[in-house]
Amino acid sequence: MQYRAYIYILVVSYIIDDSACKVPFTYFYSGDVPMTSFDTLSTSTSQDNAVGHFLYAMMSAFPLFFIPVLISFWLNLIQKNIQPNSLLASHLRWQRLSIIGLCPFFIAGYLLSPVWLSVSLYLIGITWFSYRIFKGWVSLNEGLMV
Repeated sequence: MQYRAYIYILVVSYIIDDSACKVPFTYFYSGDVPMTSFDTLSTSTSQDNAVGHFLYAMMSAFPLFFIPVLISFWLNLIQKNIQPNSLLASHLRWQRLSIIGLCPFFIAGYLLSPVWLSVSLYLIGITWFSYRIFKGWVSLNEGLMV
């Protein structure tokens, strides 16, 4: 029971303090030779990029009447606990600018009366948007900022 209490204290102190936690192995080792050295638990500062992958997937489903894109934009805007200069923050900014940048193409395509001009603006906008999704998603997989 003593090791459970120690692990609980360790976990609580790890959550409260971001610095590296030192764990004495004497609590976990019950052999003949006592080990008094300390080992440092790794505190990874890397963020979970699953949110970015999910939002890119939602954006890539744009042929479904752009409803997934709007949901992706809303989910992107409500992300508050992202560090400003992190990899995920740069991709969230890239996604927001991609969605906002698509709007002028669609507004201009809707307002222009010649059909051939409207269709060409829609195609240019969709091609540009697809390029941004592809480039961003590949960069996120490789761990690069955009």
